[in-house]
Amino acid sequence: MTSFWVDLANHLVKSGSVGNFLSANFIYCSKDETSIVAAIALLDLPWNTDSHGYKPTDNQGLEIKASNNLVIFQKAVKEAEKDLQNDVLVNHRYFQADNPGQQDATAN
Repeated sequence: MTSFWVDLANHLVKSGSVGNFLSANFIYCSKDETSIVAAIALLDLPWNTDSHGYKPTDNQGLEIKASNNLVIFQKAVKEAEKDLQNDVLVNHRYFQADNPGQQDATAN
């Protein structure tokens, strides 16, 4: 049982229906396709959407004024420390046009 199902149970106890149910924990229902489909089906997301409002912010961000329920996925790229060495590995493989079944990996 994931925290999504706990959120759904709490919502059902409080409201008595599945309507207007959203949970950020739906991403934890990725065990299998059935769980994913069930979780997405239970979220109160519209089939069609009105226009959302977008406004840029000072720090290269974006302020979104939602006209209805929505899910936003965000990807962040961060710089990481890496101990680089001067070792380089090159592997070259090719197939001969006249003999596609033979692989030559002698050039490394």
